[in-house]
Amino acid sequence: MHRTVAIALACGTAMLAAPPSAAQVRPDAQPADVQIRATTSLTLGTALPDTGGLSAYGPATQAAVGFAVADANSVGGVMGADVTLIAGDSGGTGSRTFARTLAAMPEAQAIVGPLSSALVLDNLDAVDGRTIISPAAVSAGLSGVIARTVPAEPLAGAMLATLAKQRGALRLAVVGPRSQEDLVDAALDRSADVQLAAVSVVYPKRQQAAKIAKRIARTSADAMLLASGAETTDILQELIRRGMPARIFLAPVAADSVDPRQLRRGTLDGAQAVELDLRVPRSLQRRLAVTVPDAPQTAYAAQAYDAAAIAILAAEASGILLGEITAEGIRTALPSVTSVGEPCKTLVRCLRLLRSGADIDYVGYAGPYDLDTAGDPEAARYLVRTYGAGNRPGSTARPVAYP
Repeated sequence: MHRTVAIALACGTAMLAAPPSAAQVRPDAQPADVQIRATTSLTLGTALPDTGGLSAYGPATQAAVGFAVADANSVGGVMGADVTLIAGDSGGTGSRTFARTLAAMPEAQAIVGPLSSALVLDNLDAVDGRTIISPAAVSAGLSGVIARTVPAEPLAGAMLATLAKQRGALRLAVVGPRSQEDLVDAALDRSADVQLAAVSVVYPKRQQAAKIAKRIARTSADAMLLASGAETTDILQELIRRGMPARIFLAPVAADSVDPRQLRRGTLDGAQAVELDLRVPRSLQRRLAVTVPDAPQTAYAAQAYDAAAIAILAAEASGILLGEITAEGIRTALPSVTSVGEPCKTLVRCLRLLRSGADIDYVGYAGPYDLDTAGDPEAARYLVRTYGAGNRPGSTARPVAYP
């Protein structure tokens, strides 16, 4: 394990007593013996949507987590013991299913799920103290609350600033409401990193589109990154009258809000937008086709497998150091198994490298990840779509990587 993480783990668990050796355990000390076995094995839970509005994603994501557990157990599990999987339902927003599922699996040191940011935000009391890795929750407000295998929303701003530089932009106007300041700041930071001049246009919730467009025009920017919401179409209409920047980039929130029918033909011709890369690799598709052939949706299956794999690897890494497996140990070890070390694409190979004493960088199906100490990916894969004269994104997408 990387030295800095090993130190953090050791310091963060200084009060944990080392498990007694076999020679210290009396033959008649059955309760203590049971406790030792329990703390040196991993129980992995899921809170994925078997019911609720996202239930179409449940079969494939549940199956993907099962594949990761099976792969780990095929090479000795974690700390020499099979990983135990407890599958649970996250339900939908407005229900208490997610909280009840967490309460029903107190022995799970790590939990994969849910797919919804809102479910976590609505159940912060139930999430407190748990190690949770979501395959789909993107809200910036969850940074440090859960880990995830999808980038938080602000990283899209950094990706778009990178694209603007690549397309030859000289001065970028980053535009969004105050609710999107995290994304705006990420775009400005990335612009500085790639030596692209950038200025922000941040406006209050009820700012008139005409005033926003006037402020954009005053920046004299030749490129614009829009992170606006329902007001996006109105801003573009106003910019048509004032002069549109030569290059336009749309954050997901803006792309989702554009009404192409309300814009003059060609307004967005050549504009680019990014979206998460949710393609499922063929090798995983084949496994899903056998196990859940009628799954309505397979999106997020790769991220669900990787979430389970990262939890398993962090359990192994922290268990080697601490002699036991804890939620805190797994959480602290997440950065160490997704960055710095030798890249490895499969869970089996990563486990073998860990056991040989190597530092690892798990790539998996949908990585690289490079999780930071808040549990957020600092690396990500996106798809870029280019708009045509009809102000709609093209049907083909180009994969790009950040950074």
